[in-house]
Amino acid sequence: MTKKELRHHYLQQRKDLSKKQHQQLSRQITERVFQLILPDYQWIHVFIPLARQAEVALEPLITSLWECNKKIVVPKLTSHGEMTHHLWTQTTPWQKNNWGIIEPLASQEIRPDQIDLVIVPLLAVDQNGQRVGYGKGYYDRFLSQCSEQVHAMGVGFFPVVEVISDCEVTDIALDSYITPIHAYFFKG
Repeated sequence: MTKKELRHHYLQQRKDLSKKQHQQLSRQITERVFQLILPDYQWIHVFIPLARQAEVALEPLITSLWECNKKIVVPKLTSHGEMTHHLWTQTTPWQKNNWGIIEPLASQEIRPDQIDLVIVPLLAVDQNGQRVGYGKGYYDRFLSQCSEQVHAMGVGFFPVVEVISDCEVTDIALDSYITPIHAYFFKG
């Protein structure tokens, strides 16, 4: 399937989940991620989920990571359409941007090469770790700036698909993908 077809299909599938299903599946995913990432990673980049897109709710994961003294880094979009990365603490002031995404107001900017693990938002993943996001390329550009040792982990509700037929050379494959039931690993 193409990215456009997968984007449409899986966005609708996510929106069709009941509130109870969404909460339960999100909890299973965050528990699985939490088990897999400790103690290996210290600087963890986490996206702040968009409720209107029915993204995996990661707030409980963030709270658990803070309790384990992990450093949480979140994205912030600049007026030029670039993504910067900022330390997120329990006391960081925040506001919603024009897209309704929560962002830090004033916090320490973190270089991409400082980050150990990036939890990547997505709609679908294929058996090679290629993903379908929202089509803006923010995370591909960001991952290309990270160190070679960074681990790119996708989280989602649905199993991998066979193949995304229109991947581009600039697309960066995930290292792993976590669902409520499975953990997929794509790179040696």
